[in-house]
Amino acid sequence: MSEQLELYVVKSKDGKYFRSRGAISSRFSWVDHLKEAKIYSKIGPARSQVTYWSSHYPEYGTPYIVILTIAEEKILDEDERVKNSIFKIAKREIERKIKYAKYEFNKIQERVKNENSKTLETARNKIKMLEEQLTNLS
Repeated sequence: MSEQLELYVVKSKDGKYFRSRGAISSRFSWVDHLKEAKIYSKIGPARSQVTYWSSHYPEYGTPYIVILTIAEEKILDEDERVKNSIFKIAKREIERKIKYAKYEFNKIQERVKNENSKTLETARNKIKMLEEQLTNLS
């Protein structure tokens, strides 16, 4: 890879990493692991945090800025996962439609005692069609 990416993390004098929590930036904390730290893609916001902490809490010293350099690129092929996900969503949707069609069929059957009713036959056909779609999907 010809290009390198630099990311920035604020680290305190005692070795903890900065992390802001919550939507309102008044909740701050320091964490032990880099994985949990706030990572900045530009140096400006990291420098701003360093300035804030050293001016408001001078007794703890000026925090450091750690530069993380990413030089390796790995590509994840998501085709199979996406196909499976789309299949599951389509299957759930057809199953939901079948359940609703059966519900409609039962309601019609309760209202209409005559088995030769046109609406009853339409509901049966709808259930058969949806079950065929589900079979074809699998």
